[in-house]
Amino acid sequence: MKRARALFRLQTVEMEIAQKSRRLKEVEFLWGKDDSIAAAQTAVHQAEARLHAAQVESRKLELESQSLQEEAAANEKQLYSGRVTNPKELASLQDKVKNLKERRSKVEDRLLDLMLEIEEAEANLAACRQSLSQLQAEWESDQSGLAAERDALAQSLSALRSERETLRASISAGDLEVFEDLSRRKGGRGVVKMIDGTCQGCGVSVPFNQAKAAAETDELIFCGNCERILCV
Repeated sequence: MKRARALFRLQTVEMEIAQKSRRLKEVEFLWGKDDSIAAAQTAVHQAEARLHAAQVESRKLELESQSLQEEAAANEKQLYSGRVTNPKELASLQDKVKNLKERRSKVEDRLLDLMLEIEEAEANLAACRQSLSQLQAEWESDQSGLAAERDALAQSLSALRSERETLRASISAGDLEVFEDLSRRKGGRGVVKMIDGTCQGCGVSVPFNQAKAAAETDELIFCGNCERILCV
């Protein structure tokens, strides 16, 4: 392999290693991570808590309503039993029965409101659970894809690093020094193709003698404008 071509291939390999290494870091960062699932789980817990609170209050009010009804019935029975004849006591019993019934009416109104709240809370909880289930299914699918990509990247990087070592071993120390210096100064592209006599690094036409030398000899030929190594 000609010297310029060997350096161009080394540059290509190193660029691929850098690109795939970055992607591997991204994949490893994404692996096992999904904030949307945590948010969906929080939403489910909140919906469960809201439903539970409404159900607890409903049961409490049902017992209170039953107790008020029983107390009102007992007082009515006493009121109409004929055993109480004192006008003040009768008036007191009547007021008590009235108060008990009013309290029970308010409790029953609240129970009706709670029935609607419970229905809404149940619907909301079902929607939150469905959303969580869908997100978990998508996450599991993504995790499977990320695992496959991670393994493929690791395998590719291993092959590329092996090729890089082989290439570096076949290139002279002097050429490597020139290549690394140019790579540092030229943003990682110290070697560029020359197509139809034009440097693909800067777009400037290469003099005929230089273009011919780059094509026919094994010498390193540099673009007179951008100083990069020309590879045919």
